[in-house]
Amino acid sequence: MENSIGKYIKTRLKELKRTQGWLAEKVGVSNVAVTKWIKYGTVSRENAVIAAEVLQCSIDKLLGGDTLNVENEFERQLLMFFRGMNLDHKDDLLNIANNLYSLDVPHDKLSNPLPIKPKTKEKQ
Repeated sequence: MENSIGKYIKTRLKELKRTQGWLAEKVGVSNVAVTKWIKYGTVSRENAVIAAEVLQCSIDKLLGGDTLNVENEFERQLLMFFRGMNLDHKDDLLNIANNLYSLDVPHDKLSNPLPIKPKTKEKQ
């Protein structure tokens, strides 16, 4: 069962007149890894960065960004970062977010929960 990312990789390889083996060699992974990218549509962020350069495309395309409909650039980048994480790290990040939101702090103060104290000049 192919997916949109897998179809995209196959299309780019065909356009570049290259093979999956060529892509695997350029990225530094096995042929089996590239086959899994195509079959399951899951590419790690680290490999997507290299593969995007090799395939001459955006990283977003390899991480599913072609389906993003986020107007805010900051949110888009966070979503792409999140999509590129492994499951354990996603769980950790969600736990951190849940803990932040369970605090008795107004949400508008969460961006900088600790006040920054101005630096004072040392007396000599």
